[in-house]
Amino acid sequence: MKNPYYYLRKGENENLEKWMKNLQPDLIVYSMSHLLKENIFSIPKFGTINIHYSHLPEYRGPAPLFWEYYDYVLNPGVTYSLYR
Repeated sequence: MKNPYYYLRKGENENLEKWMKNLQPDLIVYSMSHLLKENIFSIPKFGTINIHYSHLPEYRGPAPLFWEYYDYVLNPGVTYSLYR
């Protein structure tokens, strides 16, 4: 089986919600520039894991790696969040 993939465009939250409910996932793991709304991340029975490639809140936003390089951060990190 191919891994399901959905390319989220701005304003397509309703289409994504229908697609996710149809899949009935146990878990969502994501890392993207769009914030998922509660109607999406509450669908899986085990929750949703968000991976953000920097320490939060210092380097929030869609391009944290650029800003960490720009600021010459010597101790970069990753932030994981679990939503249930």
